[in-house]
Amino acid sequence: MTDLSPVLVHHLPDGFTFRPTTMGDAEAFEALYVAEMREVGRNVHPDPEDQRNRWQEPNFVLADSSIVVENSKYEIVATATLWDNNNPPVRNWMSWNIHPSFRNLGIEEFLIDWLETTAQRVITKCPPDVRIELLQSSIPEYTPREKYLLQASYELRRVFQRMIIHMDAQPDDVTFPTGLSVKTYHHPTDLEVAVETFIAGFRDHYGWVDEPFEDEVTRWRHFIETDEHFDETLWFMVMDDETGDCAAVCFCRSQQWNRPDNGYVMDVSVRPDYRRRGIASAMLRHSFADFWKRGIKSVALHVDSTSLTGANELYTRVGMHVDESNGQYAKVIREGKNLAKTSAN
Repeated sequence: MTDLSPVLVHHLPDGFTFRPTTMGDAEAFEALYVAEMREVGRNVHPDPEDQRNRWQEPNFVLADSSIVVENSKYEIVATATLWDNNNPPVRNWMSWNIHPSFRNLGIEEFLIDWLETTAQRVITKCPPDVRIELLQSSIPEYTPREKYLLQASYELRRVFQRMIIHMDAQPDDVTFPTGLSVKTYHHPTDLEVAVETFIAGFRDHYGWVDEPFEDEVTRWRHFIETDEHFDETLWFMVMDDETGDCAAVCFCRSQQWNRPDNGYVMDVSVRPDYRRRGIASAMLRHSFADFWKRGIKSVALHVDSTSLTGANELYTRVGMHVDESNGQYAKVIREGKNLAKTSAN
């Protein structure tokens, strides 16, 4: 385990201490997240089992990457986690939550300071000439969080939206373009083909960074084999009838994380050479019809509000609308060649 007590500029106020996170803290983590989200009107529900699954992702070491802050009663009042387990770790997500009752005491500055100081370890894991960023998420203009991000020199880089459809009638049957047919995923036989197709379609999405294929497969395998809501009959693969190649994939989940009231489309990915043929809209309509048959009449997904591929326009055309937004805030800790996709060219 690495030293979780680095030299910090900011310190916790009197009466508060911090320690490494343990698996037994998942319930407290989720409770803090729910408390913050419900304060802004988002009716989320705790999912501690999913939190534990995430903490067991490949190359993530919980004891080295996450802390909890406790008050004098040993109650957990704040948390912070650094996700630097990508390869290479050039875009590193940092998450932190604090109970509304303990705001503005200096804990927020401490959490950000601890995260940024701990994140210095990624520099030696990256090629010497590349740009390294730290990323955090917040609801735009949500003052209790945004003010601390701006104070720490983070910039609002992107806005991502949740789009949703509420179906009040059974969707029409879907016809796929000529020469293409849809099948359901079979695990683990289809794993590598599905992941390869996903990568091919997402390489031109904002923020994409290429990683070793084996790492991508390992990460997806972990997700599939630990997620209690994984259902292979909700993963769709569009096949080329002539070549047998996989042209596109649509990965769905029976419910959104922390939102059990709606189904969820995790990813829609079409290989570039199969685009402009109506495959993505057909996959979405096919998934909506499948959700309907299961009694699920609301389906959501998340999308970049300024998508490089125009995905948000597609989702509008199939009947979805925006109901929430989240900001992606970024801070560069080392300049250099940017390995992440940032433009349509």
